[in-house]
Amino acid sequence: MKPSAFVRLLLSYLRPYWVQAGLVLLGLLLEMAFNALVPYSFKYLIDQALIGKNREVLLLVVAGLGAGAIAVALAGLGRDYLYARMGSCMLRDMRHRLFVHLQRLSMDFHARHRAGDLLSRFTGDLSEIEHTLMGFFAQPLKKVYSKDLPPRHVTEVAVHTGF
Repeated sequence: MKPSAFVRLLLSYLRPYWVQAGLVLLGLLLEMAFNALVPYSFKYLIDQALIGKNREVLLLVVAGLGAGAIAVALAGLGRDYLYARMGSCMLRDMRHRLFVHLQRLSMDFHARHRAGDLLSRFTGDLSEIEHTLMGFFAQPLKKVYSKDLPPRHVTEVAVHTGF
């Protein structure tokens, strides 16, 4: 099977769960936005609160970071739950489709093939599909999420402190 056909097949199983997939993506985007804003919050924390001795900015930034961390943790928990549920539902759909297909096959087919070989499709092969399925959607998102961007805030801190 070509990779493009495999992707189309996986997307066909994802179609009934587009709402959950959208919520998973939204949770991921929220976490990415928070992680992107953390360096900027440190910029204000150092420049305005510590060097400028502005207590209001200090409290605002620390409270914002705390509230953001709690919100991102809760969103991450919900995202992981939805992602696991969506993956298990997709796998259930695949198992059901395979079962229905096996039921439609002729008795001659079942007489020619050993029951253990057919059973291994449900256990071994679908287990591999599950592993691929969970990694298929997670890996590209992890690549985007963990993209090593230049640490601009480190450069700004070095300039302010004279390093």
